[in-house]
Amino acid sequence: MRNGGNKRTGYPNFGTESFNAVTAIVPDALKRQPSLDFNPQVDIPEEIQFTPQEEQWQEYHTEDGFKVFVKPVLTKVFRYNKYNNLGEPIYNTIIQSIINAGKVGNP
Repeated sequence: MRNGGNKRTGYPNFGTESFNAVTAIVPDALKRQPSLDFNPQVDIPEEIQFTPQEEQWQEYHTEDGFKVFVKPVLTKVFRYNKYNNLGEPIYNTIIQSIINAGKVGNP
């Protein structure tokens, strides 16, 4: 989403709305019977520690000559002691997006 701009720098004002879909390959050893009573409003997850493996910038070009860079950064991971309908553990994540912009032709 873009509106107005900063006339001194020549950059438009950018804003974003996002939805993160996170997937994982779950080893059979972690699978259990599906939980029939999972309720994220009531069940309390455990925060787990993690080590980022890779964080990459995604680059998009606009029709009017700008590059928009977005980097999703995982900040927290929570695990419920419940399992989805495939028997996989249920996780919740918090992801922040870092955004930058540039002019096409500039580094």
